[in-house]
Amino acid sequence: MLQTDVQRSRSARQRDSLVAGGSMFSELAKKPPFSIVILHEDGLTGRRAQHFYDAMIHDVADACDFRSDRWSFRAISIPEIGDLALQLAGQADFVIFSMRGKAKFPTKVRDWIYQWSMLTTDSRSVLVALFDQPDRGLGSRGFCKSVFA
Repeated sequence: MLQTDVQRSRSARQRDSLVAGGSMFSELAKKPPFSIVILHEDGLTGRRAQHFYDAMIHDVADACDFRSDRWSFRAISIPEIGDLALQLAGQADFVIFSMRGKAKFPTKVRDWIYQWSMLTTDSRSVLVALFDQPDRGLGSRGFCKSVFA
């Protein structure tokens, strides 16, 4: 009887040791976080941005713990959603804008971009702008150049 209790005690200690060791190992094996915010003009530009994101992380998906948040320009025009998107984009590693090159940004989206650009002055955030066609400097591409150049 005593031998059985000792064996159970050893088994429990080994199990606890493995759990503690496994916990320590899992702490070391955690992937670094990598946050991406996607802002898009409409459904088509949203799909293009998602395709770009999927292709971008395809080969490195195991290296980081990727998190993406995605909003349409219409959604960020709503103050509560725009504020949340601004907060997350201000901390993001990548911000992807996907839009048509010809159209001008709505005023609320322009204001959002100005606010975001002020948040990123001291960070290492990367801006990726995807356009479906060139503009002549008056549309969204020209605006992005003026804000981020």
